[in-house]
Amino acid sequence: MPSPGESQAGSGVGWIILSVIVFISMFGGVIGYKVWQEREVMLAETEQSHAREAAFLAERATARLSEVRSTLNFATTTISSAAPDAFEANARAQLAFLVESDIITDSALLLPGGETLSINAFDPRMRMAADTALASDTGLSATPAANGGSPYIALAQPVVLTDGRVGALVVSLDANSALPDWGDGRIAMLTNRDGLVLAMRPEPTRGIFTESVATRFALLNDQAALLQNQGGAISGLSIGNQDATLSASPISGTDLTVYLVSAARIDASAWRRTQILYGLLFIAPVIFAIGLGAALSMQMRNLKAARVALGDSERRFRLAIEGARCGVWDWDRKSDTVYVTDSLARILGRDAASVISGQEFLALFARHDRERMRASIRGSSNSGDIDVELQAASLPIWVHMRGRPWGDSTTSGMSDRIVGVA
Repeated sequence: MPSPGESQAGSGVGWIILSVIVFISMFGGVIGYKVWQEREVMLAETEQSHAREAAFLAERATARLSEVRSTLNFATTTISSAAPDAFEANARAQLAFLVESDIITDSALLLPGGETLSINAFDPRMRMAADTALASDTGLSATPAANGGSPYIALAQPVVLTDGRVGALVVSLDANSALPDWGDGRIAMLTNRDGLVLAMRPEPTRGIFTESVATRFALLNDQAALLQNQGGAISGLSIGNQDATLSASPISGTDLTVYLVSAARIDASAWRRTQILYGLLFIAPVIFAIGLGAALSMQMRNLKAARVALGDSERRFRLAIEGARCGVWDWDRKSDTVYVTDSLARILGRDAASVISGQEFLALFARHDRERMRASIRGSSNSGDIDVELQAASLPIWVHMRGRPWGDSTTSGMSDRIVGVA
């Protein structure tokens, strides 16, 4: 069965190990939280950068639409000011001029009574698009793909003819030309007010998806409304097996919105430096804590070994003293108390080891020998030891008392402690 010293030492080592584990767990939690915060900051910076790219695309699309509107204004003015006998030739010339733009795919002049002038074969969708565009505040019509068809975007502007009647000049647009094709995995999209896709770069091989952007990317209603109306960016979306960031920016003066989607792009070098920094901040204290715990454990083991050795030494000393029919006494003169071991207590007729007062200790000896004991104690400061034979008070035995002063001397020149055997 382990001794109390061994149990305390073992318990101390267990507490040290538990303390190190708790410290590592708590410190690791703090470091993990800081790393998470750093990643959130980087994601926020990525979202801001993504939103700026979407805003750039919106500005680019706005510039292209402004260019088309300027060209359309010029054409309507030219047509309105043409002489009656040169009206048709002048109108066809302006229609041909309009389609020279890389963003305009077709143009037509819609005349009252259902007549039309166009360069190519007239597309019936142009009349419907013109009606919608002229009825809107933006002069723009954007119809998403339906029933296997393709999206259709048109700009229309009223034209005052030479005879005073009013027609409409309408152009269909190639929205893809307003979007860049970076070729680096980023996807640019142009949507109408309902979030339905009108154009996409790079162009998908299977055609443009027909559901809204909100449905396609599983956006919440408030997220979809925020992106469509105000712009911004949202990260943490899942596309395939990778995280993605979706940003948007409305095109001013229209009901259109530009979307940009790409894989989440965190600055890899900055993220690696952050991981290394916090890794070192975690490892260094952990190594120190483990080393300190190991050192304390070693000290506890050494203390345990010292306690065991001391216990063995005390047991050997006790056995030796008992075997020699001797006992030990220790008189503390400061407190005037005497410690008497088991063997000496039994020799003098007491039951067990105890701490008694000086008077009680002297009372264990015959009355005529007590003064001799006091005189020996007083003289020990000069002689350096005590050597006196005394008769026990209650037993017919003589006890040979030997001892030496130990410790600092008092003001009277006597030692404050005397230790001896009997």
